Amino acid sequence: MRLCVPHRIQRPGRGSSRGRAASNSLASRHVKAFRLLTEYRRWPSVPAAVRFLEATPAPSQGWDVFRHVVDSRLRPRLPFFQIMLLFCQRHMPCKAPDVLRAALRRRVPVRQDDSLFCAFLGACKRARPPMLQDALDLYRECGPKTDEVISAVVSICRASNRPDAALPLVADAVDSNARLCETLVCTFAASCAESRTALAADTAERLVDLMRSGRVDAYRVDALYEDLVRALLAQDRFDSALGCLDVMASRSVPPSATALAMCISAFANAGRVEQAMSLFDAMQQQQQQRRVPLVAPAFVALVAACGGGQALESLDALHRVAAQTSRLENKLIANAFIVAYGRCRRPSVSEGVFRGVRDPDASTFDAMMTAYQANDMLPEAAAVFRSLKRTGLALTREAAVNALCLLARSNCVPDAMHVFDHMVKRSMSVPPTVLASLVGACGRASQFDALERIAHYCTSCGSPPDAGVVSAFVAACQQCNRPEYAQQFVCSVPAPDLSPATLLGQ
Repeated sequence: MRLCVPHRIQRPGRGSSRGRAASNSLASRHVKAFRLLTEYRRWPSVPAAVRFLEATPAPSQGWDVFRHVVDSRLRPRLPFFQIMLLFCQRHMPCKAPDVLRAALRRRVPVRQDDSLFCAFLGACKRARPPMLQDALDLYRECGPKTDEVISAVVSICRASNRPDAALPLVADAVDSNARLCETLVCTFAASCAESRTALAADTAERLVDLMRSGRVDAYRVDALYEDLVRALLAQDRFDSALGCLDVMASRSVPPSATALAMCISAFANAGRVEQAMSLFDAMQQQQQQRRVPLVAPAFVALVAACGGGQALESLDALHRVAAQTSRLENKLIANAFIVAYGRCRRPSVSEGVFRGVRDPDASTFDAMMTAYQANDMLPEAAAVFRSLKRTGLALTREAAVNALCLLARSNCVPDAMHVFDHMVKRSMSVPPTVLASLVGACGRASQFDALERIAHYCTSCGSPPDAGVVSAFVAACQQCNRPEYAQQFVCSVPAPDLSPATLLGQ
């Protein structure tokens, strides 16, 4: 028998006491491993091999001993393979599939021992990257369908960024009557939330049904239900998400603030104002009983939905709550109310909210301009812009686009060009429809100098301008009695879908 012999142990040099202790410990392990290897070479046996595998830190020597055992007539049994799999976990995870397949060839009852298979899965997870495909293949071939094994496979799927691969294991757990313990159910729910696919939503619905039937215990883990709700809402399964909340209520598990906030946001964004308000009322009741905090993003989404749906009564109710709880001090919430009341044709209420904001930023001014625009109060919107300009606050792109649009509609060309120059200087893109509106305003005001600045912007962008912009530019040049400039512009930057002759009316 030819086996690898440990390298000569070098005497540790001088250094810190901790370094010398570590060196001495490693040297001691090598000495012990060498003694056990010598013992195995003299009298080969499975117990001697086990003692060596438990002691040696050398992967190649451990693998040589393993190969010698399985190729000999020593007839190793299940404990030997489990020791070898633990050795793989520590030193050579990539060899774990070979070890398990060797056990299968020797008719070791792998399917009957989940500790052996879990040792194999532990090695698969320790590999970099985790050996997901080997874990799945051998699980299908011989894996025990127990909660510990299935949970370990799910863990490898998630560690491999493949939570979708864990979803079919729910059926395995149910069909094999495995114990659906808290850890397993939580990992299934997390896999559903991470996958965000139709299959993930189907799986989440099945887990909720298992809870409803009593097959799964009422675990009081907020993250479990939040993950299920997240998976369902990702596929717009609104009724199923409500069903999950109902199951929680039936089992005296109060929905968490996060779960309610996710549902409120999803229903609000989908325009389901009535259902979103019902959930909000439930959240308010919980706040009185358990001091559940109101989540600002969900509140903002609900306010916006009420404004978009012209639900003035619900909007007023939210406004009262916000005023009573100092929520209007949050600029995002205040801005949402300003815009929402504008959409509900209540600009006077928008003005009141606007005046109540301390130290308004550019987004607050932008919200007030939006409210005025929604009511065709363009002079008032322009006045808000001038107030913003006096503050010296930097415009965000959203606020700049909004201001540029309303100023162009109001024919306030000097102010509009000020915003335009601000955007160009900061490399903010101008939407084609807004740019066309600005060009039209320049034409109506016979502001040819402004048209030249816009033309320079269009030619320096590196891509052809929108056909609507070019058409507006031609009309504006004609209004300024400069048709030759229009022809020059069209020939230098032709629109992609129209010929110069068509644009010039020839």
